[in-house]
Amino acid sequence: MFLSSNKEILEKLQALDEQQPRSEPILIAVAFWGEGAQRLLNPNKRYKIICNLAAGGTNPKVIREIIGLQNVEIMHMPDLHAKVVVCKQKAIVGSSNFSSAGLGLRGEDSVSWIEAASLIESSDAKRWFNANWSSALPINEETLLSAESAWSNRTKKDEAARRGEKEERNDAYIPLVAESELFKASITGGNKIRMAARPIELIYFETIEAETKRSVWVPAYASSLIWVTAGNRIATRIEGKPYFETVDDVLERAKYPKTIAKLRKFIEVLSNHKKSSESIQYWAKQCLNKINITSA
Repeated sequence: MFLSSNKEILEKLQALDEQQPRSEPILIAVAFWGEGAQRLLNPNKRYKIICNLAAGGTNPKVIREIIGLQNVEIMHMPDLHAKVVVCKQKAIVGSSNFSSAGLGLRGEDSVSWIEAASLIESSDAKRWFNANWSSALPINEETLLSAESAWSNRTKKDEAARRGEKEERNDAYIPLVAESELFKASITGGNKIRMAARPIELIYFETIEAETKRSVWVPAYASSLIWVTAGNRIATRIEGKPYFETVDDVLERAKYPKTIAKLRKFIEVLSNHKKSSESIQYWAKQCLNKINITSA
């Protein structure tokens, strides 16, 4: 069955929700959640949810509210972009996020996208969901704080686009860098700081030195330097320093002359590397200026 609009998708979601037995959770892997999405969750049903909190497209206030619901289990995946809802017999696979724009909900989004979806048998979709659920990440306060920063950056960027600032491309244009461009989703294992996003690490291993257990720290410091140069702060697990907020905070942690030399060289690489985004290139250049680094 083909669903040709967000109205049809929403109506079918509600119908499947009503038919679902309480004994079996509804499985939802939808990347982005906006204001009002929490009201789609029926207090008389059970849910397992995977969302994306890293890319800036999910409103963290909504997720905080969902976490407080007794009938919901929720996890996140930084690279999730799917929109899949799996019920006992049927699944909906489509394009709609759980937002005003995606499903016509009342919320903070002012536009409504043209959406479509297919209603399919649930067996394959259920296997796909369960495989992703097993590798999804728990949501903690650190995750939510990072999501709030990513959400704030995204909304600022949207406001700028609505005002035409990006399209004008005048001298005042300043690109916003997303947290997910620079960092992995959260601090993991015994690490004290957020590690660099994998694409950043790969640029480092291609241009500066091979990948080892030690070499991963330089791209992590580089990401932190660029992030704070852009006017942000990033949580740490360092005793007495819960956040990196300034360039000096990061350089103090990097501390070793050889590490700092590699770090400076790598930021130069990021400032003009073809695989660096426009925003990373921009803020890497600002970082170079801020800490008085010049090309060799």
